[in-house]
Amino acid sequence: MRHLRYLVPVLLALILAGTANASRLPVPASTPSALWVGDSYTMGVGAAKPWISGESYAVSRALGWKLTLDAAGGTGFVAPSRYGPPFWKRLPSDVARIRHPDFVVIDGGRNDHGDSTTERRAVSSYFNAVARDFPGSRVLVIAPWIMRSHSGDYSATRAILAEQAASHGWAYIDPLAMGWIGPVTAGLVCADGVHPSSAGYAYAEQYLVPAIAAALSLQ
Repeated sequence: MRHLRYLVPVLLALILAGTANASRLPVPASTPSALWVGDSYTMGVGAAKPWISGESYAVSRALGWKLTLDAAGGTGFVAPSRYGPPFWKRLPSDVARIRHPDFVVIDGGRNDHGDSTTERRAVSSYFNAVARDFPGSRVLVIAPWIMRSHSGDYSATRAILAEQAASHGWAYIDPLAMGWIGPVTAGLVCADGVHPSSAGYAYAEQYLVPAIAAALSLQ
């Protein structure tokens, strides 16, 4: 019994020390949130299960992001469609849906083929508004491409997006410049001949995930 009298304080000291050390253990980080803005490619039109294998869903899942999607087919920085207004008109509802996303992905321009001056003005205004409304978010801009694109397609839009992204210090990737769009991807389309098939989105995911991770320094 005499030994127990000395052992109890030692045990209490060890327990207290362990509790103190436990309080200093790193707390697991929460799942990063992402707002992804775009068009029909963004939402995965053409995939058998767009909510699983479409571009934004598949890439966000691979990167470990919790996705908030704002995508409407046929829309862009300038272009509206029967499915929705252009990006800038949807920004207030995006702010209402997700106040402080860790990441904002701007994935558009496929449907903008108008006057470059009008497009530049629209992109500049929209980017300024995104910077204002999401000041703490890391922003990534994806240049437009489709599965049957050629290297020179969307040249004016790509130049505007690259310039405007750089002016804000945002990450930027250009799939056409990276060279993974070509003869192989031309056949990975669904029945409409425009949107990727499920295999097409899987192919795009293989390239988009590492490209986005590198651009945002996530690796």
